[in-house]
Amino acid sequence: MWGVLRGLGMVGVAICSLWLAGLIWFAAPPADDPVAAPTDAIVVLTGGSLRLQTGIDLLREGKGQELFVSGVNQQVDLEDLLGSAGGVPDWATCCIAIGHNADNTFGNAQETARWIRSQGFRSLRLVTAWYHMPRSLLEFNRALS
Repeated sequence: MWGVLRGLGMVGVAICSLWLAGLIWFAAPPADDPVAAPTDAIVVLTGGSLRLQTGIDLLREGKGQELFVSGVNQQVDLEDLLGSAGGVPDWATCCIAIGHNADNTFGNAQETARWIRSQGFRSLRLVTAWYHMPRSLLEFNRALS
């Protein structure tokens, strides 16, 4: 009897340990961008207040040729969007495009894949929240392969 309880206790501890390790892995923010090389495009997924500004900063630093913002509300045009970012230099407006056809991560990936192909681009840098990155990468890999 005690052996069975002891075995169940060990299994319970192992399961809790695996769960805790997974939670820590999920919750730990990733290291800074390991890829210093520029990409063809920078893609920003709407939803976070600093994402657009990060994308614009990356464009300014030459990390991409164009910036695409996916999942923009149908009622928002480029001028409104850039105004919400605190204004953008005139040189940047030529290099920013927005998409209105996505309302979730799957839609972002599909919308971006169409835009990437239409531009003839082969690489992109994705800007989203760190906790959203694993799911986004999964959907984008599916859409772009």
